Amino acid sequence: MGRSKLAGVIAGILVLSACGGGGSSSGGGAPTGGGGTPTPSPSPSPTPSPTYSTYAELTGNQTFALTCAGLERDSFQAFSSIPIPFGMDTQTLSYDASADTWTVSGEVSQTFGPADAVTSTNPLVENYYRIDQTGAPPKTLLIAAPEPGGSKLQYARSMFYQLPNTAMGTTQNRNCVFGVPSDPNDRPSASSVSYTAFDLAGTITRQFDDNSVASYSLSGSNISVSVNMNTYSVSISMDVTGTLANNSGSGLAASAPNTIDLGTLTATDVGINDEPYGIGGLFNYEDPDKNIPFEGWFFGPQGKEIGFAITYSSNDPDITNRTWGTIGNMTLTASR
Repeated sequence: MGRSKLAGVIAGILVLSACGGGGSSSGGGAPTGGGGTPTPSPSPSPTPSPTYSTYAELTGNQTFALTCAGLERDSFQAFSSIPIPFGMDTQTLSYDASADTWTVSGEVSQTFGPADAVTSTNPLVENYYRIDQTGAPPKTLLIAAPEPGGSKLQYARSMFYQLPNTAMGTTQNRNCVFGVPSDPNDRPSASSVSYTAFDLAGTITRQFDDNSVASYSLSGSNISVSVNMNTYSVSISMDVTGTLANNSGSGLAASAPNTIDLGTLTATDVGINDEPYGIGGLFNYEDPDKNIPFEGWFFGPQGKEIGFAITYSSNDPDITNRTWGTIGNMTLTASR
């Protein structure tokens, strides 16, 4: 697959994080839908399959569970956080229909309303909000509809937010997936299921010996995601590369390469947990120089769609390019 249309939008937000915000213009507004856990309709035995509304069909107040992965940043460094399983509900996203506001709640909290909306020319962006701050990165929320294989997802959405973490004195960057989740008991009858269309979006930052930095928009190719229903496990493989989005403009980063190759990320036979809901593990766990945790879940009837939030960090120095670390986060969504 090619570079996701969302990658440049997220990279642009991170540029604002480094440079400070600007003015905002009208945009955003009511969601095209909401979400929550689908509830099977009561009936005599045998119990019928759960019914699902698509994300765009849902209306009114909504509360979404999130699975997110990302970073904590301060003026001197960035460090990765551990992704939280989808079903733990420690971080949520809610929509208030009467006030037309979105609220991120949990470890960090913030409400965004019509006055904070920003117009985006990217067709995948459904809601985009920014609150500028003096002397600090802007507070940002972006909700998008990925298009694996060129078709918009019906049940899942991706999200990026940037908010201050006052308890740690940092700025929290998170890539998340959410939507209309699959009921854990609503499983395909086939013994093996493979996804056929994919979208990878995210950014990473490479830091050089002189503390200058370069940021890259990520894309994926040769992606495969399959589910073994006999062992109730998931296997994932993907090649990930980055295209230069911006750099410090001086120092070693001014000569940063235009592309970087993160190699093949693989996770095999990762168990699916029903309580709390989640599909979590590590890519390339055998590599001591990399830490690539992820969490995800299924969306829509019988897991028609699937999404993962992924954190990438590498302490493996590149002597040739004089770098000492690479860190970032991404989302992978897929449909079948």
